[in-house]
Amino acid sequence: MARKYKLGFIGAGNMAWAIASGVVRAGLYTGPELIASDISSDRRGLFAGELNAVVTDENAQVMQQAEVIILAIKPQQAKAVLEPLARLVNSKQVIVSIMAGVSTGTIEAILGREAVVVRVMPNLAISVQAGMTAIAKGSRASDKHVDTVQKIFKACGQTVLVEEEQMHAVTAVSGSGPAYFFYFVEKLIQAAQKAGLSTQQAELLAKQTFLGAAKTLLESSQSPAELRRQVTSKGGTTAAALEIMENARMGEIIRQAVSAATKRSEELGKSPSK
Repeated sequence: MARKYKLGFIGAGNMAWAIASGVVRAGLYTGPELIASDISSDRRGLFAGELNAVVTDENAQVMQQAEVIILAIKPQQAKAVLEPLARLVNSKQVIVSIMAGVSTGTIEAILGREAVVVRVMPNLAISVQAGMTAIAKGSRASDKHVDTVQKIFKACGQTVLVEEEQMHAVTAVSGSGPAYFFYFVEKLIQAAQKAGLSTQQAELLAKQTFLGAAKTLLESSQSPAELRRQVTSKGGTTAAALEIMENARMGEIIRQAVSAATKRSEELGKSPSK
């Protein structure tokens, strides 16, 4: 049976929105080629109103009518949401999971022998064509299936192929990474205001500074450490600030944060139904 929609979403939360708006903005799909299901009328309204996508409160409709289905649900919901859909899965579809911690093997076991599963970990910047997405294939997925998934996510940024056991670390670094960045910018703006700048001034200075730093890093052949040394004069203002960060063991704090996120991803994988 021909599928009516190119891309379907089971779950229409923030990451589903980032992916959907990203592929439409990139011109890969039009809104009417998308279908999304969610229990929230507000989320359905967003997809329908902003993207002109087809929406439904029935997950089964997405499974029956979409060529590629993105599972954009919470890891704890995996079993409850997917078990009723197992009878509808077709081996010609590609099931793409963005659930943190839930292995392709777990999804295959729930959905049955027909399921072709590819696991991805994108991040929020996919909505502005600057995303970073790691991709790992399940036991029944071919290189052609991976190519199909790569096409979707390459339209919205960069992709990298990884072994599935690396996904916990990927989740902690690039999946959760934007939140770390937003947190740092948030605190820098607060510090700038305390130093006497207005909110408008502080936000502009912080945002443009980080944009410029990121662009410099991406376009330079030098490492972050080398670039840092270039802007750190001995006895200067940058050195004084970095000394505070070093004394506060900032590097160790970041390591612990990534380790905690990795551990949580592993925990979610062990008990996706809890």
